[in-house]
Amino acid sequence: MTTEDLGRPDHGAEAGTGTGARRDKARRTATALVLLTMLGAGGLSACSSLGGTSVAASGDWAQHSAGGVSFNLPPDWEYQEGLSWPGSWAPSDGAEGGPSFTVETLDAMSADTGNGAQGKAVDVPGAVEAEYWHHDVPPEGGDQHEIAVTLSEWTLAKVVLTAGDLSDAESRSMFDQVVASLRVEGDDDFEVAGSFGPYTDLTPTGADAELPDLGDLPSGVPDGWDTAGTTGLGIALPGGWPGEPDVESAAWIHPGTGARIRVDEAASADKWETGREGTPFTMEGADVAVASASVVTDKTGQELVEVQVDVRREGGSGYTAFVDAPAAVLPDLLIPFLGSLSFEPEAGGTGGWVNGLPEYPDLADPPADWAEDTVNGRLRLAAPARLERESEGFWIQGTHGAEAMLDVYFYPEDIGMDAPTQEQVPGQTSVRVDGATSVLVEEVKDHDGGPDTFVGVAEIVLETGEVCSISYHADGIEKSRKEFGQILGSLEVLDES
Repeated sequence: MTTEDLGRPDHGAEAGTGTGARRDKARRTATALVLLTMLGAGGLSACSSLGGTSVAASGDWAQHSAGGVSFNLPPDWEYQEGLSWPGSWAPSDGAEGGPSFTVETLDAMSADTGNGAQGKAVDVPGAVEAEYWHHDVPPEGGDQHEIAVTLSEWTLAKVVLTAGDLSDAESRSMFDQVVASLRVEGDDDFEVAGSFGPYTDLTPTGADAELPDLGDLPSGVPDGWDTAGTTGLGIALPGGWPGEPDVESAAWIHPGTGARIRVDEAASADKWETGREGTPFTMEGADVAVASASVVTDKTGQELVEVQVDVRREGGSGYTAFVDAPAAVLPDLLIPFLGSLSFEPEAGGTGGWVNGLPEYPDLADPPADWAEDTVNGRLRLAAPARLERESEGFWIQGTHGAEAMLDVYFYPEDIGMDAPTQEQVPGQTSVRVDGATSVLVEEVKDHDGGPDTFVGVAEIVLETGEVCSISYHADGIEKSRKEFGQILGSLEVLDES
């Protein structure tokens, strides 16, 4: 399979730029900067098809795995910590404007792939199905090659090569070799993750394993164990384990035995039955708490017992933990681990958790002199007093918003925007807004506004499915961060008229 037969039919070059219909050039530029920074490849246009025959991957390329797929990349490409989850890779020289390769794990039922355009079916071993798109990225981003690999009914891996400064021929040649090596790795029955992705560098053997007795678990953090932070679920680990999870596997790995523990937020926990299959155990505040065991092997060939632990806060978020260990040490690891599990406090304006994410720390009520306004008849908010209202949902200070700009925008229903709960990355926070099913908040660090410019973005999904974005960028980091928290604190979803 190669990209030689690529064509470039126009699937609507305006599909990802609907914000321009009622905005001036300055507004479009600022909005595109913020949204592309936050959402990555989700807003691209111009797609095309893939055809041809397979091209063998270079023999000296290195194999990597993330998000349920494995693939080969050039030997000088390195994992880029913190840029994308489950993974992002780029040449080790780190040159600005260079190529990059990313893998995202998404909900197959609502994933934003190919801008809603029909892709070209391709063959990826082990996949339920796979589709390819080609994107032109304006103005100087280079081409993008995207493959959506469906891993199961609920999960897909979105694989994207961004050409950067590679020529069109170079990027096509490289992607041909990546695709030739691309395949599904491990079991396809795992949950879509929130802050940690589902990693499958362990290979199931198909054999079941016995669990130790879970009937009388200890409670609390055992002596000699340390608490560890996860997304909404409190856990404890034995002393001597790493304080942070491994970057590539997102698991805490014991350096001696190879045992590991990883925790994922379960996006489909609301579909779990209270009688979910597995061995039940007792956990305070849970309406689902079950465990099941199977046998897996790691990359060294060592056989491990993998215990999948599913827990759900009563009426709330669910989590899946995996405990992998040699059978001889499993009971001494699993029993205290299960006894240490606890749900983090719910959010309430005091630094708690909202939908599995930390609450935005600067959330506050707005000052009395801020003017309230309504956008699209659906969202009420207050704008900082220093801003002037230019049009509905748009406020600025200074020429073309040079000093500050607040932009609130409801996406058209026909652009295929998926719920941004599937786009969680480390560093995001949330706020509780009645009438909204999801609010993702991010302070954007990689922007062109200068060292004293604050850029904050919120993506809101209403209970009706409507999607709204809020972007605020302004001079003065601390002052503007406080204002952004007050804007978020003023949000109110209105009933449909």
